[in-house]
Amino acid sequence: MGSRGTNYKPGGRSSPRLDSMHQHGADKAIDSAQLTQLVMDIKKQNDTIIDNQERCLKRMEQNTTDIKALQTEAASTQGRVAVLEEQLLRMDQYSRKSVMILTGLKYTEEESQAELEGNVLNILNNLLGKPGGSGLAITDFAAIHRNGRFMRNNRPPSVTVKFLRYYEKDEFYSRRLVTARKTKYPDLRLHHCMAPGYIEMQKLMSNHPAVKFVLFEGCARLFSVCIKGDENKSDYFINRVQSFEHLQSELDKMSK
Repeated sequence: MGSRGTNYKPGGRSSPRLDSMHQHGADKAIDSAQLTQLVMDIKKQNDTIIDNQERCLKRMEQNTTDIKALQTEAASTQGRVAVLEEQLLRMDQYSRKSVMILTGLKYTEEESQAELEGNVLNILNNLLGKPGGSGLAITDFAAIHRNGRFMRNNRPPSVTVKFLRYYEKDEFYSRRLVTARKTKYPDLRLHHCMAPGYIEMQKLMSNHPAVKFVLFEGCARLFSVCIKGDENKSDYFINRVQSFEHLQSELDKMSK
């Protein structure tokens, strides 16, 4: 028998074209399986991404809720702190309700404590119209002392006077005794002792553009604020002002 060639296949003739088609079909089957697997992988990845997104959204919603709760709690805490700070400030000022500060009282470096006490008592009793021992005595005071021992800008150091009874101190701020002081001792000034927080509050109110000046009238009357007038209205007072916020509230009412 002769040679049948290398491409001979039992049962039929060999065809390069058919071989190519069979190979192409096999490749297509492989490509289809890979594509199916790729689609499944992508779907799995998408499901994972969507699941992660949902968890992130839930965490974000929870975080938003937590943040709102914290903001509410912080606002409440700030409100309580503000109330406590105001109460503490009032207590600090109240502790000074019986203390008076004298400025303008003549001073020499040789002044003794006894001389200072005698001068203060004489002045206060003269204002009361009770000279000669019929008025206040040294036993009516917790303390009388100079605030320093040196002149500053040619001004004598101030004097702190602490009364045992605050109403006796407040008597010196009545209209009658203020008039008597201006007449008898024009260089002397009597001031309420102010807590540092109240001094800052007075400065804050004084810097308001509508304010002309601010006076502290003691723990009972608090601040009297002089408001600048205009061409239609003269200067006027807002009395018993408790704080800068209170002043602003009163000004807002008047502007309506």
